[in-house]
Amino acid sequence: MIKRETLFKLYASLQSLEKCHENSKRMLSSQLSQPAIVRSSLAQQAEVLVKMRRTANKLQFELARDDWASAGRSLRVFAGLQALVRPDIVSTFSALANDELALQLCENEALYH
Repeated sequence: MIKRETLFKLYASLQSLEKCHENSKRMLSSQLSQPAIVRSSLAQQAEVLVKMRRTANKLQFELARDDWASAGRSLRVFAGLQALVRPDIVSTFSALANDELALQLCENEALYH
């Protein structure tokens, strides 16, 4: 059974990532030296965040219907999406906040100078 506190933490985690992503977009607009791949990466991150938001909303409805099997699947999907995008969002934010150059090497692996 998924507890209500879990749903609150899930939404809090999502809001934190969305805020970090929005701040990255804001900082990128003032850093013209960043390569185009950073803009592309931010767009991909935004797509995943939208999917996470939809999955969290779906989970909330499944919990309201007491559909535990579907809720469990949605929770696993959310956790997978979060594991996929969180490191990229945090590292992009960190590089932009420190005015470092973000160089994307390959998926889920970045180098900052």
